[in-house]
Amino acid sequence: MSVLVVIPHGRQDDVWRLRAREYVAERYRTIHRLPVILAECPTDVWSKGATANPAIMAADASVVIVADADSYVDDRALVRCITYAESGGWAMPHSMIHRWSVESTKAIYAGGKGTTLEPRKSPYPGVPGGGIVVAHVDAWRAVNGFDPRFEQWGGEDYALGVAMKSLVGDVRQRKVSPIWHLWHPPAERKDNVSDDTLALWDRYRRTWRKPADMADLVREW
Repeated sequence: MSVLVVIPHGRQDDVWRLRAREYVAERYRTIHRLPVILAECPTDVWSKGATANPAIMAADASVVIVADADSYVDDRALVRCITYAESGGWAMPHSMIHRWSVESTKAIYAGGKGTTLEPRKSPYPGVPGGGIVVAHVDAWRAVNGFDPRFEQWGGEDYALGVAMKSLVGDVRQRKVSPIWHLWHPPAERKDNVSDDTLALWDRYRRTWRKPADMADLVREW
């Protein structure tokens, strides 16, 4: 079995995001002993699909992990997901998101341990399709990766999750680890989501129980 980790990231990341990316990539290389591709967004406007899909589709590996550049999980949970995905499915090694405080993030970078979470950020459930997704390469190709028509932040993880559920099967989330999110300044959020984005999200919402229609939808790009 061969495994590849793809870490998509922006082209204008600040120093905090850069440090998180370096730390996360090094964990995969040393603790998990996996090869890593750092995939940079081709434009200044963030699109997870445009960033990650070329590496996913060109992967010469049986299992591809697409991982956020600012988060990590326990080794054992990741190994279980890799073993499961080898059979052709998809899995996520986490369900709850725990966000480290600034102080804990600095301590982790210094070789210590995190002890405190970000104030006013209690652990919360992640979206199936977001965070860290472990899937057989055939599963990734069945859904055509992430929909690149989602830009900025939001929508693409949900769309991937429902596409995977529709065309590959339900996600496996057993004996999972928390996903530990390293602190960085929050991304600028736009209150005015475009009508096109809302309409695209709604198409996924209405289509995920209709595999034939979902197959048509993911072939559109």
